[in-house]
Parts: sequence; C-alpha cells; structure tokens
Amino acid sequence: MVFSENFENSLAKPLAVENTGDKSEAKPETVANKMIELQKLKNEINAEISNLINKELPVDNDSDPADREAMAALRIKADQEIQIFKNLDAELMKIDTQIANLEKEEEIETDTTKQEIEYRDTEGKLIGKVLLEMGANTPEGRQLKSLKLVGEKNGLPTEIDVLELTNPHGVKITIAEDIFTGSYNSENKSINVRPLEYPHDLAVLLHELGHADQSTEPEFMALWDQYGEHPDPSARPTEWLRNDFKNLAKSMPGIDKYLPGEEFLQEHGRLMQGFEPLTKERDSLASQIEILSLKLAQGPEMKMRALKEYLTPTQLEARREEYKGYEHEAEEIKREIAPLSARAAEVDSQIDDLKKKIKEMTDNTDLKKLLSAPTSILERDATKRALLWMRKIREKAGVDLFKSSEVPKERIGLSTLTAKQTDTCENSMGAGIANPEDTTREFSSNDFLMHSLDTYKARKNFRVKPKGKEKIGFMPNVKSKGARSSSKK
Repeated sequence: MVFSENFENSLAKPLAVENTGDKSEAKPETVANKMIELQKLKNEINAEISNLINKELPVDNDSDPADREAMAALRIKADQEIQIFKNLDAELMKIDTQIANLEKEEEIETDTTKQEIEYRDTEGKLIGKVLLEMGANTPEGRQLKSLKLVGEKNGLPTEIDVLELTNPHGVKITIAEDIFTGSYNSENKSINVRPLEYPHDLAVLLHELGHADQSTEPEFMALWDQYGEHPDPSARPTEWLRNDFKNLAKSMPGIDKYLPGEEFLQEHGRLMQGFEPLTKERDSLASQIEILSLKLAQGPEMKMRALKEYLTPTQLEARREEYKGYEHEAEEIKREIAPLSARAAEVDSQIDDLKKKIKEMTDNTDLKKLLSAPTSILERDATKRALLWMRKIREKAGVDLFKSSEVPKERIGLSTLTAKQTDTCENSMGAGIANPEDTTREFSSNDFLMHSLDTYKARKNFRVKPKGKEKIGFMPNVKSKGARSSSKK
C-alpha cells in the first residue's frame, strides 16, 4: 500500500501535544488549531482504513501448484496490510484520546477563576496578598493554575510566584472545600488541599509540595512504600515483621543495627504459634456456649416464663410438677455451660498472657518506632522543606508566613487546640481550654506544622535502643537535598 507523502509526514509527527508553559491569551487558539489538525489526520486514517477494508484479499487456492508461489507472496502482502490496519487503528485511538484531552484543556482554559485573599496578622496588619487562578470544577476540586504572593520589602512592592519556587515538576494541585488539611498522592503525583484562606493553609500546601519534591529523590522514593500508620506490632505475624525488617534495611542503610535479629523473630514466631490452638479452642467453646444458651432460652426458660405469665396462681399450682421439670431441665443445661465458660475464661487468660509477652518483646526493641521510621522521616523532611520555602518567601518578598493570625477555631481543629506540644501537659491543656467561648484563636503556620508532626510523634529525632547494647543511640535519618527552587533568582 502506498501512502501519500503528506499522510506519511503527518503520521511521523509526535502525537503528544507539547505544553510550552505559555498561559497567554493565544493558547485557546493554539488548542483549537491543534484539534483541527488532529481531526484532519483522523479523517485521512479513516480513509486509508476504508481502502484496506474494501480491498479484496487473495483466496487461498492450492489446487494449482503453479500458483502456489504467487499465492504465498499475496498472503504475505495481505498479512502486511492487516498489520498496517492494526497500526492505523492504534494511531486512531491515540488521536481520539488526544482530542478528548484537548477538549478538557480548552474547557479548563476558558473556565478560569481569579481570586485575591489578604493575609493579616493578629494586629490586623497586612502580611501579604495571595493571587490565585483556578480552573474548572472537577470531582477532586478546582485545579490550582497559578499562585502568587504580593508583599512589600524595603518600601518597595514585591511579587513571588510560589509554584515556580516550589513546584518545578508541575504536580497537579486541586483545592476542595470538604477536606480539613491536605494530602499528597504518591501514586498519581497529585495534591489536594482546602481553600488557602489563612497562612497556615498555605503552609499545609507547602508541606504537601515537600512530599512531592521528595518523590524526585531515590532516597525518599524508597520510603514511600512503607509510609502509613502501622498497626500494633505485637499483633503482626512474624513473617510480616521479617519482611518489614528487610524493607527497612533496604530503604534505610544503617538501620539494621537497630533491628531485632533472628533470635527475636524465632521467639516471636514461637509465641505467635501459641495463638492458633488457643483461638481455635476459644471459638469452639464460644460456639458450644452459644448453642446451649439458645437451647436454654428457647426451651425450659421460655416455657417457665409462659406458665408464669399466662396461668393464674391456681392453674400454675395444678401444673407444679410440669414447672419443676422445666426447672430441672434448665439446671442441667446450666451445669453443661458452667465448665465451658470456666475453660473459656482460662483460654482468654492464656491469650492475654501471650499478648503481654509479645508486647513486652516489641516494646523492649522499640519496634513501633522502627516500623514508623519511614513515615516520621518523610513527615519531618516535608515540614523542613515547607519551613525553608517560607523563609525564602520572607527573604525574597517580605511576606512573613510565620506571623500569627486570628484563625476560627473550626479551621484549626480541637486536637490542635488541646494537644500542642509545650513544656508541660498543664500548659498544653490550659492553652487549649482557655476562653472556650472565643470563636477565634491566635495561631501561626509554624504552630500548625509542628502540631502535625506531633500527631506522627515525629517532631524530634527519636531515640531507639541498638540491639545487644544498653547505650541509646539516634535513629539513622535520610538526608534530603532540602527545599529546592526551580528559579535561580
């Protein structure tokens, strides 16, 4: 099959639409022109596919030996044309996908909302202005397209592009009303935060951008597979712990000297094996007790209750022997239940003893801290990057996001109000419950970020006990490159 030169050239063009980063007014026209170009290419492909479909394929006829060689060549040609058909069909699907993406892009470009927010400190003085541009509504929220801070430094107006500073990789950011703080999805590389109404909201976004920045560094990418709140390690199967230790040693070089050894795992496994027969026996006892209790309730007890409720005293007296028979039957069932209940209590006690021994083992090796190390490190580092960016913003634009603001209590959360890390528990609770009728609270971005670390128990670099040693050492950390700027300003 011979294609026209223009058609072959059009197929040779890259299918991906390049994003030049130009957000000027000419972009919608560029999108429209590209869609016209793709539609023309789609029409040409459809025409070539029609030619292939309408073309008669050779009929295989081996009755004439003289035609076999020619038929073989024709079959090869037919196979080639079938492959061309498949390739064209695949190209067509790619173009359809691109057109759909361009339609979405055009829709977003034409549905841009601009917003200006003032950040003020507790004295009402202007900290800075936030200039936002957001795209169309999506199921996740409105996409953040532009974020700039306007301030003043040395008596001169300043402006800084926050996304240029913090998001060189173009991670998608959406803003939604129905979430409390923010989150970073390491799988699809996206961020979701609540509206940036207060400085601490912006600090949360910077923290999540810190996570996004981590995902470009191999040392941190290895930790993301182990991110999350770990369940009680005393209830974790031994083989799962063994696998946890392998993953930790792989992602955090140097941590192996803190991890329990094979002797620990063997003892842990022996204790865990003791659960199986005990839990089976407990389940069996519970089933037997349930059956007998049902037999008791629906048998003699129900009959005795019916006699007492529906018979007069004279009638009941006349059926006294019958009533006593039910009483005897009930006592017999209760005598069957008694040893089963006693044994169930013994089994529960043995299970509790096993749990206690395993918990002592895991507590003595700081196992929960070890398993939580990847999460703590990722959270500490993301906050570090956020704080460094906040300093750069203050240095470059004079916008001090560290200043305290008047923030509605519902925007902070009760746990933040009552669980801030201070010198003493009394001071912490006092700060949280003072003036409970107030609707606002003096609060800074730094306060919020530090409280977030408290929820992960990650504010400080925690200590653990190296195996086989009494001396307490520091958990090895992963060194990041810190908050990086995409701008050389």
